[in-house]
Amino acid sequence: LACAMRETSSLDVRAHEFIRDVRQPLAALYDMMTRPLLQFLRERRHLIVSPHLFWHYFPFHALYDREQKCYLCDRYEVTYCPSASILRLCKGKERVSREHGVILARNTGNLPHADREADLLEKAFSPNSRVFKGDDAHLRRIADIKNQADIIHLACHGEFNHDQPFLSGIDIVADNLKNRRLYLLDLFNLKLDCNLVTLSACESGLSRFTMADELVGLSRGLFYAGAASVMLSLWRVADESTSYLMENFYWHYVKNHQTKARALQLAMQAVKARPEYGHPYFWAPFVILGDWR
Repeated sequence: LACAMRETSSLDVRAHEFIRDVRQPLAALYDMMTRPLLQFLRERRHLIVSPHLFWHYFPFHALYDREQKCYLCDRYEVTYCPSASILRLCKGKERVSREHGVILARNTGNLPHADREADLLEKAFSPNSRVFKGDDAHLRRIADIKNQADIIHLACHGEFNHDQPFLSGIDIVADNLKNRRLYLLDLFNLKLDCNLVTLSACESGLSRFTMADELVGLSRGLFYAGAASVMLSLWRVADESTSYLMENFYWHYVKNHQTKARALQLAMQAVKARPEYGHPYFWAPFVILGDWR
């Protein structure tokens, strides 16, 4: 099912393949995992999911209620946490400010909407935004700001290395002198005191789990560096729909002062409402981990 949601060969939600391979399995999982809990969720609007093992790769917010004809994210704000201890640590930071944003965008040739995404988000934070593009978007920009940013947003390519997770990285140059990408180990050397780090990049939310269910991935590096929450993707994302989702998310979060959980819920619904983006591939890849406020 997770592979079917990532498959881009057929993205028509009216196709038999989508109903058979995506919607019906999502509905079966909803009936098995969520429907028995509905009696306990009547007065709730926010769900926190703490997955185990391979479930870390699964977008629970895309579970489908065939009776109400809606997805789980239409009824609830859904966020995630690697563990209860990390959630407690993230909330304890009490970082909820959202006025100052630092945006790094790097298009290496096939991300035409990365720069547009940066321009749109700059308006959301205006006049408290700093934007760096292309070769000017390197790791030193983050290291130099220290505690002067509430939100750090990176729009670029990303790749998760399943065999060697510590070599997972994103196409932000490590510094202004070395021509190499940013790896997970670089994140462990950062000192961040920010509310949110968003990696608007492919596979940025994937992790490799150990036998003890400990995760090794970019999210772990960002939490170690000090971020109170992170927003990451579970698969290779589409450039244009991601830009639209991020525009909606930050508008609701920064301008309308919604919580991160509510802002992402509204952003997913906005993307999903467009006929060309009805497939979960477009609106379901991003998840928020840590403090959802």
